[in-house]
Amino acid sequence: MSMGQSVLVVRSVKRLAVNLKIKIDGSSKPNPGKSSCAAVVYIDDELAFSTYRYLGLKTNNIAEHQGLILALRIAVLLKADNVVVESDSRVAVNHFSGAWNANNGDLALLVQRERKLAAKIRYLSVIWVGRANVMPAHNLIEERMNEFQAAGK
Repeated sequence: MSMGQSVLVVRSVKRLAVNLKIKIDGSSKPNPGKSSCAAVVYIDDELAFSTYRYLGLKTNNIAEHQGLILALRIAVLLKADNVVVESDSRVAVNHFSGAWNANNGDLALLVQRERKLAAKIRYLSVIWVGRANVMPAHNLIEERMNEFQAAGK
């Protein structure tokens, strides 16, 4: 699988009457630079799976928004009823909620995509948490980026 590919296969799922928590992070090194995002998914507080996506050359804010889109796509694919997304990005959380305007055209388009996905989820909370709470997603990004760097990619 190349750096730009992420694969999530869901065959047939009825609506899940469970609590889905998704911890997300996005990163760009430098900013702008090589960017990626990750989501770590818990079902009823049990680790279910994690996924990573390399984004190419982007800004950190775009990577954070792409992490939110990744989480929302997962929730929609799993047909989850009750979803909590935790992010350490005040920018992404406040853009999504409408508390802050996304004036940048690229960010505004990402927020539109987020809101379209969110409309398909019955109960959704997107909340800001400190970095310590999203370390599983942050660590996944760091591990994968280090692997790619070591492989010369």
